[in-house]
Amino acid sequence: MCIAFGGRSESEFYYAHLGETADGVHLQLHVVNNADRKAITTTRAKTLPWKPDHWHHLKLRRDASSGCIKVWFEDQLVLEATDTTFAKGRIGLGSFDDLGAFRKVIIKIDG
Repeated sequence: MCIAFGGRSESEFYYAHLGETADGVHLQLHVVNNADRKAITTTRAKTLPWKPDHWHHLKLRRDASSGCIKVWFEDQLVLEATDTTFAKGRIGLGSFDDLGAFRKVIIKIDG
């Protein structure tokens, strides 16, 4: 599953790539800045306990002024990074090889 945010164009955005097992791409925070993605993750979980046919609670919080990015899975902090490349931008939701679905999406903008 992917949550894109801070999107300025098709080649300028951040995204959280949530996968079952951490590697160079999966379970990472990335920045795409007119080049190939770059992992910016400073802290991450090694795995996520995905359960088939079960809805999971995900939360992404970003403070654009400090660059702090945090992602929670079922109320457990699983990804963290700090980056100030992009201030504000579009948000996107999606999935890659495995089929994913979203429901009850809530977007809050502070300030």
